[in-house]
Amino acid sequence: MRFQKITFIAGEETGRDALGNEVTVDKPYLDTTGRLTEWSAEDVDVLGRKFTAAHRKLMTRASLAGVREADKVKVGGNTYTVEGFRGSDAERWRIVYVKGYRL
Repeated sequence: MRFQKITFIAGEETGRDALGNEVTVDKPYLDTTGRLTEWSAEDVDVLGRKFTAAHRKLMTRASLAGVREADKVKVGGNTYTVEGFRGSDAERWRIVYVKGYRL
């Protein structure tokens, strides 16, 4: 398998705007390796075609604590929004669901 550099990014609050909304800045906090993987037929059956068409699946060995903090992830020059994750630290891999269309 070919792995790529992955950077997990969290939004850090820097203040509030005139309407009281949070103002955040992206702050990279964890560099690791992993790869974007293909959806299996079972994934499509369970998650649905609508979900799998708009999302990608990222496989990484980063700790679950590191994955939980992420709002975004940068892989191969592209930045994706983190939508969810699956796995535990007892397992070999963590699966991160990211929003992004397949090119």
